[in-house]
Amino acid sequence: MLLQQIDIYIYAILMLLFVFYDIHVAVKQKSRTAFLFQLIVVSLVVIQLFEMLTWVTDGQPGFWGTFLNYLFNYQLFAMILVPLSLWMVYLDESIIIDEKVKRKRLRIYLGLNLMVLGLVATNPFTGFIFTISDANVYTRHSGVIFITALNIFMFSGYLLSIQRSNKTINTKLHHVILSLGIFPMIGAVFQAMFYKQTLTWPLVSLVALSCYILVQRDEMKRDELTGLYTRANLEKRISQKIRQKQPFTFIMIDLDRFKQVNDIHGHLVGDAALIKAADLLMKNIKVKDSAFRIGGDEFVLVIESNSVKAAQIIEQRLRAKLDKINLLEGNPYELSMSFGHAIYDGASEGSFSTLLERADESMYQNKKLNRARYDNETRQA
Repeated sequence: MLLQQIDIYIYAILMLLFVFYDIHVAVKQKSRTAFLFQLIVVSLVVIQLFEMLTWVTDGQPGFWGTFLNYLFNYQLFAMILVPLSLWMVYLDESIIIDEKVKRKRLRIYLGLNLMVLGLVATNPFTGFIFTISDANVYTRHSGVIFITALNIFMFSGYLLSIQRSNKTINTKLHHVILSLGIFPMIGAVFQAMFYKQTLTWPLVSLVALSCYILVQRDEMKRDELTGLYTRANLEKRISQKIRQKQPFTFIMIDLDRFKQVNDIHGHLVGDAALIKAADLLMKNIKVKDSAFRIGGDEFVLVIESNSVKAAQIIEQRLRAKLDKINLLEGNPYELSMSFGHAIYDGASEGSFSTLLERADESMYQNKKLNRARYDNETRQA
């Protein structure tokens, strides 16, 4: 029986390691959600290893058997809330846009984990969670039921807290949330009632695989050349923000005279210029902002602010960096960008297409000015 249970854990761990490896090799520039998903996978691997080792060492004779039984059980309970907490942080990142709200919720998750760590730290004196006899036999106590109930309470509270976001949650992500709430919780209750039943963590691992197939692989679909998000990612992001009435600034960017770079220097040099431009965009926006490549030499920045001044500061900063690159790097081409922006105030009606049209018109006007300036400089030269 024990060998069969260990086999289930091994299969689950191997499946998670495959998911981790696939994310690692597929994503050049990891988003916060991709990074959090990898943390979830690692936490599930570690906690299943600990639980498996508690079963193996339980009842083993001698000092080392007892020592390892204590060690693995304490490590297991110390991180018992970590996978669920990471799941909730991951879902927050996918659902909630307001950074202050996300930080507030993160503090709640950390507080609950610290409470469990306190129970674990005092267990040698209270025996609230478990005890191990002189014969190295593990015995559960009421603390196990309490921690199981805490897991259920955390996720039930989470479901209630996101009710207002139900209409804006991606359908696939909604399925993941329901799966995470139903199947592992049933397994947790059953495992709390019947010790050494292999249900909870393999079921959570199965949810992780489902999330990877349904949600995370879409998140990983980035532009292969630049590593930026694609137009499909942009449309999804903008639609979500408009549904949630979240204000933002949409900055459209086009590389000036890029066709000349390809025609004169070849497509390899053109690709290098696109990579350099994408890298410049990523390094000059805040972590909460996003950069997208939506066409050959067209990019979009989504800035979490509806201030015209914020857009102007970013554009000025990028122009200054471009001047520095052109002056110091000695590339066979000159990088120049035209900008156009549209602002969504969070109150009026809007759509992706109308914002794109407004930003594109603004960029076209800027491009005409840049072209006239360039032609004038060329004639003077």
